[in-house]
Amino acid sequence: MLEHIKTYLESRVPLTDHEWNMLEGRLQLIKFHEKQIIYTPEDIFDKMFFLNKGIVRAYFIDPEGKEFTWSIHYNEPDAMVVNRFIVDYASFIKKEPSSFFFEAVTDSEAIVITDQLLKDLYSKSILWQQVGRVLSEEAYYLTHHRALSLLTKSAGERYQELIQKFPRLFEILPQQYLASYLGITPQSLSRLKKNFQN
Repeated sequence: MLEHIKTYLESRVPLTDHEWNMLEGRLQLIKFHEKQIIYTPEDIFDKMFFLNKGIVRAYFIDPEGKEFTWSIHYNEPDAMVVNRFIVDYASFIKKEPSSFFFEAVTDSEAIVITDQLLKDLYSKSILWQQVGRVLSEEAYYLTHHRALSLLTKSAGERYQELIQKFPRLFEILPQQYLASYLGITPQSLSRLKKNFQN
């Protein structure tokens, strides 16, 4: 159950047995079924989830009723970039209502990490403070890259980037989810696919 998160954390900051023991006994596993809504807007995040397996997406619905996929969370061995933590960081940090729905796209399994657990770890260990800093940096990078991509890249460039980083998404995700993630209509996505295949 814990091998994925232990490998992930130790690839960022080498943990001693003592530090790992501080965490190990306080984690719990949770499972989400396909299409389950995990969080809704107005919910406040008092925990985050480390994704062991499966795919989860975060999306919002604009005032006109249009759905927009903001992020896709996955933990797949063939992906060049992984996005393992299911959380709205603004809600988690500031304890304000979330802006997103979080939905399990496939049957998924995750490890629960509460806000109180993190605070306890940070107060007792400099190494865990390092872990927190590294995770914050990675969260910033993902958000920055996503925003910059939407502002500066064409739909075709975003499409190519997604294929390079995680080609299996195109086999797993419904076309409307992919299209909303790329910021285009499903019809435009179909045209892009045909253009790149020719």
